Amino acid sequence: MPSRSQLDSYDVALIDLQFYDPIGGQYDLENLAGGTKVLPYLRENAPWLPTIAFSKLFSDQHEALQAVAGSFGFDGHIPRNLFPLNKINRNLWEIIVNQAVLLRKRAVLGAEFDLEKAQAISDESIICDPAELKDKLNKEFPSWRKVIKDSFYYGDQIILSSISGGFSGAVTLKTEVIEKKIGKETDGYWLVKISKSPWKLNMEVKAHIEAIRSGQEYARTVPLLWNGVVVENRIGLIAYQFAKNTKVALECLSDANSASKLCDELKTMFNGLYPHEKIDDKEGIEFHKFIDIWFSSEKLKKAAGHFQDKGFQQTLLAIADGKTVNKIPGALKPKLCWLHGDLHLRNILIGERNVLIDFAKSKMGPLVLDLAKFASDLLLRVDELRTDGLPVFMENKNHPLLQVLDPINSLFKFNDHDIILYNLLLKIYLAIALDYPDVDDKAKKWIVKKLI
Repeated sequence: MPSRSQLDSYDVALIDLQFYDPIGGQYDLENLAGGTKVLPYLRENAPWLPTIAFSKLFSDQHEALQAVAGSFGFDGHIPRNLFPLNKINRNLWEIIVNQAVLLRKRAVLGAEFDLEKAQAISDESIICDPAELKDKLNKEFPSWRKVIKDSFYYGDQIILSSISGGFSGAVTLKTEVIEKKIGKETDGYWLVKISKSPWKLNMEVKAHIEAIRSGQEYARTVPLLWNGVVVENRIGLIAYQFAKNTKVALECLSDANSASKLCDELKTMFNGLYPHEKIDDKEGIEFHKFIDIWFSSEKLKKAAGHFQDKGFQQTLLAIADGKTVNKIPGALKPKLCWLHGDLHLRNILIGERNVLIDFAKSKMGPLVLDLAKFASDLLLRVDELRTDGLPVFMENKNHPLLQVLDPINSLFKFNDHDIILYNLLLKIYLAIALDYPDVDDKAKKWIVKKLI
């Protein structure tokens, strides 16, 4: 079967089924794999993908078995002899596929999804603000209008505006949906992500739903519009509820003073995100296993390429290769808790209630991993926080960054292993950021200079 990331390349899955042994008259478990293995794999990793089963059982000669053959929940069923007997033409194939696509969309969008209403939304009803946004969407996502129309099929007018955000080629939009009819609760504001990788969006959706189920209040307060990815021509879309006056935290930054105000604002959120009674520092972690979980060796080696013949290059390469690193204990005992996993300024929404999005990397880990990620993003975005020295945690207490972060850091008590890991993680995140296209050259030059 295709790997999970390769599933972005497909429009439809055609699955061969061979349920029945006509000679022995028995079912063979291996012959059920199309329904027991392939389909569950696709539903788990590509729930947007229409799946059509074909089998000789879908024929008049096997009426007694049709109910069994169709019980796995495929989006279409066709008899196998359509192909060798040339009984299928382009028009018939389009009908079969389109019906399967519609079933998949209704599985994501609900039974009320109205394809005709989505198709009836005019291009003029979709407004881009600024107007240049339309050119960007046309260039990067040719079918963006179709996936917008499907996702907000109930709307009479859809207003899109750019906001800071996105990951791995995704574009993040603030979307206002206006519905003139009375009685609907789905008009309003939504944070939308559009991506050429529906699989990555699906990972984010699954993680967000899991965070809600686990009781994470900062996930519950940002419900998804649809519990799945809406896909059109391999372009995916997900949407979160978004209060009218909400901003992405990155948009709240301009200088050190605004960064300080932001950290004061986020103190309550950090305190609630990592409840003290749930923090456990009794269980240790192996450094190299920890690195394998959170960082790919390829990404570390790529970052090392920016430090030619420098000491930090050797440190990154050693970490990537699982070797011993100077001053880093092999067994660490930092404070462990359930993390967000990707706590940067574009995943924090500031508004009537401060909330988080994108729990795709959420799992148990060291508290300082989230704190170091957040701190590194502040360094990347605010020039005034990048001074002559690195902000070595618990040592350079007068460093502007550590002063800005004090309202948050003061919430927690750190042991020696927390401090060691925090300082190393901050450097790793800064090094990896050298390959981020949205980090300016001034910040990148500072990173290379300070990490040698």
